[in-house]
Amino acid sequence: MFSNKYSFIRWVFFGMALIALMGITYMNIHYVNQVRESTKESIIEKKREQIRTFANQVRSRFLDVPREIWNADIEELKTSIDKSGQLPESLNPLLQKIASDSLYSGIYFHSAETTPCESGTGTWEFSKELNRFVWVNAFPDVVCDGMSLARTRMKVLLSEYKWNTKTTFDTHRSMNIAIVYPNEHRILGYLVVLINYDYLLDNYLKKEIESVFPTESGLFTIWIHDWVTNRVLLTNNANETFERDKIQIVDRFPGLFDNWNIVGSVNSTVSASDVEVQTTKNLIILALTVALLLTSLVFIIYSAQKEQEISIRQSEFLSNVTHELKTPLAVIQAAGENIKDGRVKNPERLHYYGKHIYDEAIRLKTMIERLLDVARFDSNQIKASPQQIFVNQKIEEIIERELPFLQSKGFEPQLSLGAGNLTAWADLGHFETILTNLIENSVKYSSDRKFLKISSAVTSTMVQISVEDHGNGIPKSSIPHIFEKFYRVEDTLTAHTKGHGLGLSIVKQMVNINGGKIRVESEYEKGSIFTFELPLADNRTSSQKKTRKEQTQAHYVTNTAESVV
Repeated sequence: MFSNKYSFIRWVFFGMALIALMGITYMNIHYVNQVRESTKESIIEKKREQIRTFANQVRSRFLDVPREIWNADIEELKTSIDKSGQLPESLNPLLQKIASDSLYSGIYFHSAETTPCESGTGTWEFSKELNRFVWVNAFPDVVCDGMSLARTRMKVLLSEYKWNTKTTFDTHRSMNIAIVYPNEHRILGYLVVLINYDYLLDNYLKKEIESVFPTESGLFTIWIHDWVTNRVLLTNNANETFERDKIQIVDRFPGLFDNWNIVGSVNSTVSASDVEVQTTKNLIILALTVALLLTSLVFIIYSAQKEQEISIRQSEFLSNVTHELKTPLAVIQAAGENIKDGRVKNPERLHYYGKHIYDEAIRLKTMIERLLDVARFDSNQIKASPQQIFVNQKIEEIIERELPFLQSKGFEPQLSLGAGNLTAWADLGHFETILTNLIENSVKYSSDRKFLKISSAVTSTMVQISVEDHGNGIPKSSIPHIFEKFYRVEDTLTAHTKGHGLGLSIVKQMVNINGGKIRVESEYEKGSIFTFELPLADNRTSSQKKTRKEQTQAHYVTNTAESVV
């Protein structure tokens, strides 16, 4: 009851520890995933910020033009445009600068009072060579498109607009600056600056992208994508295909290039790689720790159960041994008392009592010897004194010696001995104990079918001896434990068979210290075959001869060398 109580408590604590371990594992994995995801999000946010900076740099490059016009004297602009329909000459250095910039391909101006696109009349075009506006009758259609867009925008805004310029982009084709006189809410004129599309893509934007997002890293891919035509215009990584599923960042050029998106994909980064590596390491360490802790817990429970089983077996063993010791002692005491008191005077009765005392004394001696053997094995006091054993001859001697006992139990042993003189290298006393124990076990656990067969054979290095019976057999679940100390198979077939669970344990230890192996094949209720192997004496003898020869040669060489010296 006490043992069961503590066993239950152990299982309760084991369950609690397991639940705690699983909770800690879940928390750690959840934390690692959170760190990984937050790091990934921070990397994406960092790249998003870089894209915004890049877009603002591009926007600032274009807005330098309207910014300088915005800084001009609006009264001077109004006077010049109202008087001559042109911009004042004070803006010529700015216009010359724009005309010299490869990013632009033309500059056109007309006052708000004129409608060249509707009337078919000409407009003013700035000449880089003459450093002034000249009147032209022919001009690109994109000029009209830009002016129309700017007019439409200003119709909506003019009544409340308070600034002197308003810039409108016709996608990537032109930059259109409406010059406003805010005091009167009146448009003075429109300056149209045409954008050089090829230079914009192949030179300016390409260099900016390569500067901000290096191509050689291959860790982040950026695309300039025309969403109207669904066409990739630029990328920093030509090897990476544009797929919508890969896109993690989508941004715009603020206030310009309405048809274009800036999209990006974080393939990997040095930081992300480090995080992934560190995460993997942490998970591996965590898994190993969990496995170690779990193994420790299982081992603790297993060892506790094994100790409990051994304790139970020892208790049963002590109970059995006490009973077994009391029985022969009681018989010896009773027989001796009858003889001592003179109650037995008949010679036949005296012989009977003497034999009884002798048999019980032998039985008692055998039990004590087995207990002493166990104690010696536990303290490593038993040593083997190997010698050459003629196996077949020794088997026949043991069977002849045990034959009266075997026949009394209804057995006629069969021998199947290998041809030739099989010689084993082992301790003779151990050999006899091993074989005798196996034979006695076969007899003890054979209830109905009286079959016993002893066989011998030889391999390249070992001699094999088998003891076969058709007795009770061993349940499959018990086979791994039968060589354990104090272990007994408890079932209906063996319940009434006396034993202490020591015989097979001693057998295995004797086989082991003689350099051999033992195994069992058994089928429940059909019988068993115990086979033990011992080293072949021929190999040991030849090895010893070789060793002695080498020692002799070495001794001879040493003596010869000393003589020469």
